[in-house]
Amino acid sequence: AALVCGLLILSQVFSSPPRARILRLPPGDSRDDGSGQDRRLSWFTPSIQIAPRDEPLIGSPQAAHILGFLFDYYCPHCRQAHQQLAAAQRKHANQLAFVLLPVPLDSKCNPTLNVTQLPFKNSCETALLALALWQADPLIFPIFDSWLIGQDTAPGIDEVRAKANELVPDFSFRPHLLDPSLKDRVLRNIQLYEASGAPKIPVICGTEIDGIVGGPAGLDELLQILEPELKLNGT
Repeated sequence: AALVCGLLILSQVFSSPPRARILRLPPGDSRDDGSGQDRRLSWFTPSIQIAPRDEPLIGSPQAAHILGFLFDYYCPHCRQAHQQLAAAQRKHANQLAFVLLPVPLDSKCNPTLNVTQLPFKNSCETALLALALWQADPLIFPIFDSWLIGQDTAPGIDEVRAKANELVPDFSFRPHLLDPSLKDRVLRNIQLYEASGAPKIPVICGTEIDGIVGGPAGLDELLQILEPELKLNGT
């Protein structure tokens, strides 16, 4: 199953059309339980519990609606959907947040893949750097994340390292980079992707909406899904 999952993920590198078309996943076992420090989210499987206060989060952990986002920083459709989600969150900042769940398309940390295609050769290091920076300074992390996805093309790994050191002085020498829990987070995200049954990334997960697979054509298309289904601002 893991090999099939890996092949499905990699297939998008070669088969993605210029305009991504979204798919919707059938309803799964998704829940939003508890509140405050005890709030737990689960998407697709109850065996993986997400505590939003303990994750890289864009928005407030108290937001009424918290989505999950399975992605790779080097996947073009992921970058597009990432930007759209960020814009949707800014529009509905009091109601919406999303957890960043990197799924690197890189065999160095993704055991479902046997090979790594050239565009994703730095996916593992970039994802782990992003998670390490979040651990080091959660308040600075959104700036780093926005920079990573805000350019027309994904930055090279030297640029990523330099930006991390610019935002968090001496970042390269901090112990967060050696924290084994970072790789465990990535493996958990990969398991969550497998549980979704999605044929590709990105995947937007929600407890009140069916999963969204692929990159919407634009912000308007994403809002046409989220606003009525989540009843954002009374829509």
